[in-house]
Amino acid sequence: KVFTSVVQPNPQVGTLTGGNPNLGPEKARTLTLGTSFTPSFLPNFSISLDAYRIKLDGAISNLGGTIQNTFDLCYTILKDTSSQACQAIRRDPSSGEITSNINTDPYYVQQFYANTGGIKTSGLDISTSYRFDVPWFSQSGRLTLISDIGYVDEYTLTPVQELPSVRNECVGSYGATCGLPIPRWKAPSRIVYSDAIFTFSLSHRYTGSVTRDNYLLPLRKGLTPPAKTDVTAQRVKAYNYFDLSMIVNLPEEFKISAGVTNVFDKQPPLLGSGALTWGLNTAPGVYDIYGRSFFIGLNKKF
Repeated sequence: KVFTSVVQPNPQVGTLTGGNPNLGPEKARTLTLGTSFTPSFLPNFSISLDAYRIKLDGAISNLGGTIQNTFDLCYTILKDTSSQACQAIRRDPSSGEITSNINTDPYYVQQFYANTGGIKTSGLDISTSYRFDVPWFSQSGRLTLISDIGYVDEYTLTPVQELPSVRNECVGSYGATCGLPIPRWKAPSRIVYSDAIFTFSLSHRYTGSVTRDNYLLPLRKGLTPPAKTDVTAQRVKAYNYFDLSMIVNLPEEFKISAGVTNVFDKQPPLLGSGALTWGLNTAPGVYDIYGRSFFIGLNKKF
């Protein structure tokens, strides 16, 4: 039966989510290759490179990933009333409507957790470290330069593994389908000065730009994306954070530590509705949500 807007006048539909006692374990195959180099011509310098490729089968997520994916799988892709996606859509048999109140009506979409998806990711991690003495500043002074660069080459989600051709290439994207931002580049770096009494550290945290998935995914599939002006937070530019910290060694094994994170009080991007934000309107864990913050501590070694 074909349903129209007359059948479904309410754009809000009820969903029932929860656990599933029949879940199986996620299974992954991981390949990693790494090497490190400490050249004799440059003392106290080291560089390491680690390449990885991970394929995860039976990824646990809500059926279809999102409610829209569940509808698309049932009505556009599978077109099979006996499929798991179609069986999850419970319509009123007399009207065909899906109601919005699951507490009073049994007509809703079931989105229990299931081993339905797959994930493929690959990338490269580069770590460098270089330290050298600075006797012109302090007799025991030493400067250390540290950088960790992460590059994600692929992050592909397959909502239903039985349909391997239906893939979402999510690297450099975020949103309702791809979840939290997956920037192609991330690079935290530090400059540390230390001597017998003081340790000073300046940190830089770089997070690459990302694009909303409801714009980028159709574009990558050769389809026509919506107009940029119709997409909330269509592109989030690259973010740069700076942190400062210091440690002072005192007599009697006391240490004072203090610092400030997000020195320039850079505010997180507002991602709007339709993104995985936990009600915070941004992506915690990717962007600082508190702005500039200060800390101070006193330690005593016994």
